[in-house]
Amino acid sequence: MYKKLLITFLIGLYGHLSFGQNYIYRGTSKFESTPSYDFACGSCPMGGGTLKVSIARTDAGGLLLLTTSTPFSHERIAGTVLVYLADGSIITCTDKGVKDRLDGNSMALYAFTAAEMEQLMASNVYKIRFSIRDYMMNSSENLSAVNEEDYSYDHEPKYDVAQDVAGLYGQVGSSETESSEPASDEAEND
Repeated sequence: MYKKLLITFLIGLYGHLSFGQNYIYRGTSKFESTPSYDFACGSCPMGGGTLKVSIARTDAGGLLLLTTSTPFSHERIAGTVLVYLADGSIITCTDKGVKDRLDGNSMALYAFTAAEMEQLMASNVYKIRFSIRDYMMNSSENLSAVNEEDYSYDHEPKYDVAQDVAGLYGQVGSSETESSEPASDEAEND
């Protein structure tokens, strides 16, 4: 009886561990990733005002997957992406043309260096600035999405991205995410 209970427990644990993992796929390669976060994006065209954000670990550094709903098939996430961290630093991601559209969602994949992944482990993501390019009208719209609780007046972060990125490397509790606001107030041109 004891062995049956132990086997049932182990099967249940294995199922939970194997189905609870997140991955980002690039071609035929898959990379373990953080959960998908819904950053608040009040000016996003559709999708309930959210930008879905995932970060994966690779051998050379990491990947950033951005997904949002776009109303037209000729609209895509494109251009340079700025990742603002809580410590005031900014990570710039250059568009390498890795994008797709599926089921009304525009998706784009950006690369992080190993040093940038270290930054992501040390400080929480505060905001992401990105663009949606309309290839038919030959125009772009600059947008930003924020990692904060809905209707938060004190700008508390909704997700501890730094801790989840550290978890990809087997490190837990190494993030310094006491504050979600950047150390310096950056001027923006929305």
